[in-house]
Amino acid sequence: MRKVCRRGLWGVVRHPNYLGEQLFWLSLSLFALSAHGAQAALPALLGFIGIVGIFVGFSIPQLEAR
Repeated sequence: MRKVCRRGLWGVVRHPNYLGEQLFWLSLSLFALSAHGAQAALPALLGFIGIVGIFVGFSIPQLEAR
């Protein structure tokens, strides 16, 4: 059985590349909110919610099962 890396960033976050993608979508929605208001930020916010749902609901459980 292989060991899980628990050093550096992987000691805090199991999937740092997924965290980066989620932070990207969150920052995109915050930039849109500050520049153009709530109506312009809605698509980016839905993208953030969607990407979190995909990662939490499908991608992460599939990776953990392997």
